Amino acid sequence: MLYNASIKTNFNRILIYFVIFTIPALLLFNILLNEFTRLQENSVNERIKFRQKEVVETTEFHIRALFNNIYDDLNLIVNANEFEEYLANPSDYTYNQAQNMFIRVLNSKNQYIQLRYISQEGVEVIRIDRKKDLIVPVEKDELQDKTQRYYYKSLIKLGEYDLYISDFDLNIEHGRLEIPYQPVIRFAIPVFYKNTKNGFLIVNFNGFDILNLLERYEINKSQTINLSLMSKNNLITLNLLKKHNDLINSLLEPISLENTAFSKIYEQSLDNERGEFALDEKQFYFIRIMNTETPEWVFDEESDNWILISDFDSNQIQIENDNFLVVHRNIIRIISSIIIAIIILVVVTLIVLKNDDEQLLLVSSYISEVTQEGVLITDGRKKVIYCNTVFENIFGYSLQEMKGKSPDNFLKGQSEVTFNKIKNETLVWEGNIWDITSDNTYILKYLRIRMVYTRNGRIAYYIGIYSEPKIDYKDINDEFIVDHHMLGSSMNFINPIFKNKFREIEKKAVIAIRFNQFETIRSHISYDEDNALVTTISNTFQHISNAGGIILVPASGIILIVTPIEKNNSLNSLMENIDHSITSIRFRTARNISISYVSGVAVSPDHGVNGSELINNAFIALEALTKMRKSKYLVYDQDIYDLVKRDKIIKDEIESAFLNKEFSVVYQLQQNTQSLENTGVEALVRWTNPKLGFVSPNSFIPIMEESNQIVRLGKYVLSLIIDDFRKIHSKLPEGFRVSINLSSQEFNNSEIISDMIKMIDKSGIPKSLFCFEITETSIVESIDNTNMIIQELHEHNIITAIDDFGTGYSSLSYLKNIKADKIKVDRMFIKEYPLTDDGNILLSITNMIKKIPNKIIVEGVETQDQLQLIRDYDCEEFQGYFSSKPISFSEILSKMEIS
Repeated sequence: MLYNASIKTNFNRILIYFVIFTIPALLLFNILLNEFTRLQENSVNERIKFRQKEVVETTEFHIRALFNNIYDDLNLIVNANEFEEYLANPSDYTYNQAQNMFIRVLNSKNQYIQLRYISQEGVEVIRIDRKKDLIVPVEKDELQDKTQRYYYKSLIKLGEYDLYISDFDLNIEHGRLEIPYQPVIRFAIPVFYKNTKNGFLIVNFNGFDILNLLERYEINKSQTINLSLMSKNNLITLNLLKKHNDLINSLLEPISLENTAFSKIYEQSLDNERGEFALDEKQFYFIRIMNTETPEWVFDEESDNWILISDFDSNQIQIENDNFLVVHRNIIRIISSIIIAIIILVVVTLIVLKNDDEQLLLVSSYISEVTQEGVLITDGRKKVIYCNTVFENIFGYSLQEMKGKSPDNFLKGQSEVTFNKIKNETLVWEGNIWDITSDNTYILKYLRIRMVYTRNGRIAYYIGIYSEPKIDYKDINDEFIVDHHMLGSSMNFINPIFKNKFREIEKKAVIAIRFNQFETIRSHISYDEDNALVTTISNTFQHISNAGGIILVPASGIILIVTPIEKNNSLNSLMENIDHSITSIRFRTARNISISYVSGVAVSPDHGVNGSELINNAFIALEALTKMRKSKYLVYDQDIYDLVKRDKIIKDEIESAFLNKEFSVVYQLQQNTQSLENTGVEALVRWTNPKLGFVSPNSFIPIMEESNQIVRLGKYVLSLIIDDFRKIHSKLPEGFRVSINLSSQEFNNSEIISDMIKMIDKSGIPKSLFCFEITETSIVESIDNTNMIIQELHEHNIITAIDDFGTGYSSLSYLKNIKADKIKVDRMFIKEYPLTDDGNILLSITNMIKKIPNKIIVEGVETQDQLQLIRDYDCEEFQGYFSSKPISFSEILSKMEIS
C-alpha cells in the first residue's frame, strides 16, 4: 500500500462523508434484504407444499403399479400351461412341472422370497423358498397347514378377481418367527379350475424392497419432506426403512399411533381418498392407496388400507431454500455491509482526493486487493511500485523483490515486450499474452494495460491487469478446429520455444489435461482455498519442468504438458506417472473436494512435428474422449480425428442441408398379418450430403437433438410427406395410415404438436391419414402430459403408436394408463426366430398388450416363419423386409398399384 501526507490532512473530511452516506445506505439495504427474505420464505413454503403432494402422488402411482404388476404375475402363473395341467391331472410328473415353473418365476423375480399354492383347506401343496441366493423347493413332508394363520381367514373370502394384500409383518414358519427376521407383505389370488375355487396362489414380497420404491420416487431427495407408509397396524417411515434393526423392532413391537397425527390421518382416510392438514408446526398430506379398476384389493379388515403420507416441519423451511441470499442472509448481511462501506469509502476518497494523482494510485491499489485479477502498477519510468497478492500467486514473485525494478527483470514472456514497447499515445492496450512464472510454467493471460496521466499530460502510472484469456477460436493449422481451442495466434510465441527446447529430441509427447468441473469447484471454495488449490496443482507438475519438459496453462482448468519420452520409457508409464501425480493431490478445505480429469495425447513424430500440430491433435483427442467417456486419456490417431471431424462436419452441414433440400423421405409398408392388405407406411428420413455421402440417422439425429434442430427437421419431414400424399390420398385404402416418428422434444411440446396439426389442416389432407409414433422414453417423462397430448390428437382424428416397445420401461401398469392406439413391438423380439429364439418372449409381450387392448404391430418381420408366428399370436399388423424395405414414394405407389 502507498501512503501520502494528504490522506492524513483529509482524513476528517473522508470520515464525515463516509458516516453521512454509509448509515442511510446500510439501513435501506437491510430493509430491502428483510423484505426479500420474507417473500422468498413464503414462496418456498408454497413450493414445498406442491413438492409434498408431488412426492406422495408420484410414489402412490408406482406403488399401485407395483401391486397391479404382482397381480399380473400371479395370473400369469395361474394361467401357465404347467399349472393348468397340474390342476387338471395331479400327478408326480405334473407336480414337478408346476414346481419347476414356480422355481423359474422366483429366479426371475428377486423381490419375491416365497411362492406357494395352498389348497382350499389351507394346506400348502407347492412351495418354493428363497434362502439367501438359493431357490429351494420345500419337500412335501415339510409343507404346513396354514389354517390358523390370520391371513387364511381373509383368503377364503376372496372373489374370483380379488387381490389379497396383507399388512407388513415378519415371516412365521411352523408357528415361530423365522430367524433371521424377514419382513414380508403377502399377496394372494384365488385359484379357480372349471369355475370351482381350488385354492390360493400366494407370493411373499420382500418388505425391504419397498425402500427401493420409496427412495426411487422421492423427488429431489428433499431434506425436509418425510415420507411414511401406514396401515391400521403399522407405520413405516423412510428413515425407519433405511435402518434394518429399527424396522425389525417396529414390527416386533408395533408403534402406538393413538392420539397422534397419524391416528387422525387414519380416521380421515376412512372417508376421504386424500387430504391435508396442519398440526404442531407440521404440514401433512396423505393419499389412500386404492385401485379403482380390477382387481379389487382385499385387506385383513374392511376398514384397513395402505396410506402414503408426507410431512414437513415449517421450522425447517430454511433447509429447502435454494436462494443463496436467503440461506446465507446473515453472512450476506455482514459481507454486503462491509462491501457497501468499502465502496462508499472508495467513492468518498475519490471525491475528496480527485486532484491527487498519488491518491488515485492508492485507491486503485486498495481496490485491487479485493479483486480476483492480478494487478501490476509501475510508475511513469516503468518501475514497479505495486502488485496485489493475486499477481504474486500467479507469477510467484513478491512485491518486495520486484519493487523499484523494471518488469522485464521478472516477466520473461510477452509482458516484457508489451510494457517496454507500448506507445505513449496509447491510452489502453489489451490482448492475450504468454508469460513465464518463477517456476518456469508458461501461462496464458489476458493483459490490459492502462496509462494514468497527470493534469499536465505526463504519464504517472502504468496499470496492468491480468485476467483469464479471451478465447480465440481461430484454428491453429487452418484445417480443423476443436471447440476447446483458445491458443490461436499466441502459438507464434510458443512455436519457437517448442522448437529450441526440443531441437535434439525426436520423440516427445504433448498432453492436454482438462480438470472436470474445475470452475464449479473454484466457485464453491474461499479465496484463500482457491489460491491454495492452484498452487497445489502447479506444484504437482513441477517435476516435469525439472525433468526438461515445459508446462503451459492456456486457461483455467486446462494444462498442456510437453515432455520428452525416453527410449526406455513407454507412453503408458508416462501417463501412469501423471495419473498418480493428479490422484495423489491432497487438498484440505472445509468441504470434500475431488479432483478428476481427462486428457488427450499426441506424440511426435507420429502425430506431428511442430508445436502447433501436436497441440492441435492433443486437443482433438481430448475432444473425442469427451464424447466417448471410456478412460482417463486417449491417444490421437486418424480414426479419432475422423470421428471428431465427421461429427463437426455433420453439425456444420446441417444448415446447408436444409437450404439445399438434402433431406428426403422413404417409406416402409405396414400390412395386415392375415390378409397381407396394405394398412399403412412408416415415413423414415434420409440424408445424402455432397461432402459426407449417405449420413446414417443414428449419426445425425443425436446431434440435431443436442442443438434443438430436431424440431425443425420434424416439420420439414412433415412438409415432404404432405407434398407426397396431397394428390393421391383419396386413392388410399380405408384406414390407411402414414406413421411419423416424433422425438421427445417434439411430442412433449404442445405448441409444436399444434403447429404440425395446422400444417396438415392447411394441406387439405384428412388428419385421419396420420399416426404419430412416440418412444417409451417420451411417455414415462410425464404420463399425464402424454395423455393430454394424445387426447388432443384424438380430437383431430390422429392416432398414436408406441414405438420400439420392449426396449424401455415395458410395464403393463403404464400401458393401462396410456391412451395410445397401437403398440409397435421392437424387432429384437423376433429377429432370431426360429434359429435361436423359440418365440416365448414375444408371446409374453403380446399377451401383455392384449390385456389393454391395443393393436399390435410387429417390426422386423423378414421370413415366412416369422410371419406365421405372429399370425399364430393374433398380432394384427407387421412391418419389415418381408413386405418391403424402405423405398421411395414412387416405388410405394407402384407396389400398391396406385397411379
